[in-house]
Amino acid sequence: MAAYSLEAEVNGAWQSLQPADAGKDPGFGTIGHKKIDRIQPVTTQHIRFRCLQAIARPVQIRSIAVFNSGE
Repeated sequence: MAAYSLEAEVNGAWQSLQPADAGKDPGFGTIGHKKIDRIQPVTTQHIRFRCLQAIARPVQIRSIAVFNSGE
């Protein structure tokens, strides 16, 4: 099990990103090696990933991508 937060820099300050459907998903986490998170829309140029809990150290991320799904 791993837990993490996603943040966006908005107007010079970092703010936590919120899941698109907070009623179903209380936060971000994963079991396994791939994960897709849907978030509330935000306009930013910078995204930050922060690992909060991991089963292995050091934490390694091969890639991260952000897409506008148009929804």
